[in-house]
Amino acid sequence: MNTGAHDAGGGFTQSVGTNAARGIAVILAAVAVGAVLMWLGYSNDSVDATAGDDGSALVSDDDGSGDDGSGDDGSGNDGSGDDGSGDTSSTTETTTTTTTTPPSTARPAAEVTVVVMNATEGKPGIAGRSSAIAEQAGYTMLEAGNAQVDQDTAIQYAPDYEADAVAVAEAFGLDESVVEPFPDELNIRDEADVAGANIIVFVGLDGLIDP
Repeated sequence: MNTGAHDAGGGFTQSVGTNAARGIAVILAAVAVGAVLMWLGYSNDSVDATAGDDGSALVSDDDGSGDDGSGDDGSGNDGSGDDGSGDTSSTTETTTTTTTTPPSTARPAAEVTVVVMNATEGKPGIAGRSSAIAEQAGYTMLEAGNAQVDQDTAIQYAPDYEADAVAVAEAFGLDESVVEPFPDELNIRDEADVAGANIIVFVGLDGLIDP
């Protein structure tokens, strides 16, 4: 009986010790698990923090749109701003000018009206004699008259009658040096004297015409 009692007491003590050991083991296991979880949590936070830093660094230091984007290589400096249509295009305007050129050949003499004016008072009648020369060449003649003032020989023409004036000069044995267009003011005494004339011949002081 004593032996049974001893065994029963020893079994109880052993059971208590075993339960205590298991409790300690469970506590240690819980502490270990908690430590692992805390470590994992810290590790994850560190990873997230690191990822956050790396992400913001990549965005802030990115050269995509800041310095290498449209600012330098895009339309800012190297794009349409310098090489595009803004600076290189140009508008060309064409101006058409219409000019009236004298006929290359003289008209028939009968279609040209000529008047001779005496531009030297020292030779009366010279205008009439000179008119006869032009009339013989076939020109339509007005009555000869006198100039307002004396001058050198000149053969003046109305617009579009330059070639005809050259032909009249040839009829008097002269060259183109005496041919000139009508001036703003004609050297005449009365406009009626030259009304309808295409060519005015001034017989002048230089004696180039002296029939």
